[in-house]
Amino acid sequence: MNHILNTAKETLLTKFNAVFLGIVIVFGAIVWSLTEIYDAPAYFTTSFYSKALHWATLFFVLLFVAYRTFYIMIFKRPRKLTLAIIEDLSAVFTWQRIFTALPMLILIPIFFSLFTTAKNMIPIINPFSWDPFFVELESWLHFGYQPWELLHPILAFPIVTMVISFFYKLWFVTKFFVMYWQTFNVSRPHIREQFFISLLGIWIINGVILATWLSSVGPCYFGLAYPDLANPFAPLMEYLYSTDNLTAVFDLQAQEFLWQAYQGNAPVPFSGISAMPSMHVSLATLFVLLAWQYGTLVKTFFIYFLFFTLIGSVHLGWHYAADGYLSILTTIPIWYASGWIVKKYRK
Repeated sequence: MNHILNTAKETLLTKFNAVFLGIVIVFGAIVWSLTEIYDAPAYFTTSFYSKALHWATLFFVLLFVAYRTFYIMIFKRPRKLTLAIIEDLSAVFTWQRIFTALPMLILIPIFFSLFTTAKNMIPIINPFSWDPFFVELESWLHFGYQPWELLHPILAFPIVTMVISFFYKLWFVTKFFVMYWQTFNVSRPHIREQFFISLLGIWIINGVILATWLSSVGPCYFGLAYPDLANPFAPLMEYLYSTDNLTAVFDLQAQEFLWQAYQGNAPVPFSGISAMPSMHVSLATLFVLLAWQYGTLVKTFFIYFLFFTLIGSVHLGWHYAADGYLSILTTIPIWYASGWIVKKYRK
């Protein structure tokens, strides 16, 4: 028992946990203040995302147990298989690893409930207005074309669109996988700490501050938000809906869900509309920066993941290409600034 208590004390009472908790508390205080000022709904609770987190935790643990079990069965082939599996898992799921993960498992769902509250306040604080400018910017950046028009001859085939839509939805799985990988990581604590401080940084800076300043709905909602303007994305959306009649375009249902939540002023889990900058691309960029600290295989995977996320965000009507460009440009300095913070408090 003393060993467990000592491990808990050494693992929980760290400078990193204090910094992480401090950021969440300050962010929460600011978001709460804004809900009071703008009379907006507030969801400051672990229950807002706890169901998703619990299922993700169960899935991650079961997947890892299955991986270790098959690895031992196929490559080690011990005489006492059950005993070998138990010993292997006992060596992995130590008290140190459990206590290391515990603060993240508690604070991350609280943070994302705060983020969802803040994201739903974007059109209240600063009504959507930047989209016409971004349409002009897209044309200027891409030689007179909207980026979806350049991609359309290559990607506008139902089977290709379905595959892109499927892999774009895998962003959520990848997000949980990487977060759990680092949540339970005890081998490289400085990289883990840099990752999680960067994670808060990109969601706060990109997902709230810049998203509120550059308040925009994105291509898929352009016609709904600006009914009096010519919609350069109408042919793209018509193609996506016609393709959905032939094969599944998974994003259309999500787009409709977000628009209904926006119209009903209902900050339900995973709700909130914001195009600029792209959090899909921002997080994918963060994964590349994290993967750069590991092997070539991991690095290569996440480079391709970033590329296809950027392409998918445009082809599926979620984002302007400029959303992704800005996300990449802002995420990189956030990563290095987080590394500087880690070095400072680790001295």
